[in-house]
Amino acid sequence: RQAQLVMLKILRVVDDICRRHGIHYWLDGGTALGAFRHKGFIPWDDDLDISMLREDYIKFLSIARKALPGNLFLQVIKEDIDYYIYWTKIRDKYSTKEEPEYSKARFHKGIYIDIFPCDFYPQKNLLGGLEKLIAKIFQYRCKNLYSGMGLLETIYLGGGKILCFFVPYRIEKWVFNIFRRCLMNRGSTIGYGIGIPFRRRYEYEEIFPLRQALFEGYLFPVPNMIEQYLSDLYGDFRKLPDVLDRKPHSTKIMPTRPCSHKEVLHWN
Repeated sequence: RQAQLVMLKILRVVDDICRRHGIHYWLDGGTALGAFRHKGFIPWDDDLDISMLREDYIKFLSIARKALPGNLFLQVIKEDIDYYIYWTKIRDKYSTKEEPEYSKARFHKGIYIDIFPCDFYPQKNLLGGLEKLIAKIFQYRCKNLYSGMGLLETIYLGGGKILCFFVPYRIEKWVFNIFRRCLMNRGSTIGYGIGIPFRRRYEYEEIFPLRQALFEGYLFPVPNMIEQYLSDLYGDFRKLPDVLDRKPHSTKIMPTRPCSHKEVLHWN
């Protein structure tokens, strides 16, 4: 619960920035489910997700670099050591959250919220197939530990490693942007940006116009057709999972212990 309150604090800061600058975002995934079913966090959940369309995402990042208070850390791909993820995290500088998939990474590990960029995706045709193939390579760009992979996964992993180790990030970013301009924004289907390993797709009217929902005593934006949205994600979302499945993602959360990242060595 202490960790949830830290995440709520971060969300309120982000919400304030977005409202002041006309940036649209919505509670996503399990956070949206928590808002609908629990009016707050799912009791055993230890993360918080929001999403934005790409245009809002780019605008937010440009503003957040100066607008975030000193106790929060903006974590963006290639700007923090070992951080290779294609979405942004905003971390609390004076806490620690350890997750098994990142146990060897040297990046900042404070409690965080995820901010996902979303794009408009082409329909299921040649462009859609090409998008899926290239997106897979971006997803596997820095994956090192896989077992039982088939031929396609091996090819994707190889392409990802080439991107990771042999292609400078400025070139990768250039290719990424060209790919987005050529293939994206050609339909009404909204999905997570290239390189993000979730293949969820929503129709525009499922998300917009955004509506407000109560979450931990505050109003935050959620998808317009939230019941349809949650049904697409979880099926029978009103039913609680089995007790054994009610567990957090992380292996250890320490809300008052700073991690060893250089950004938390001293208080401002």
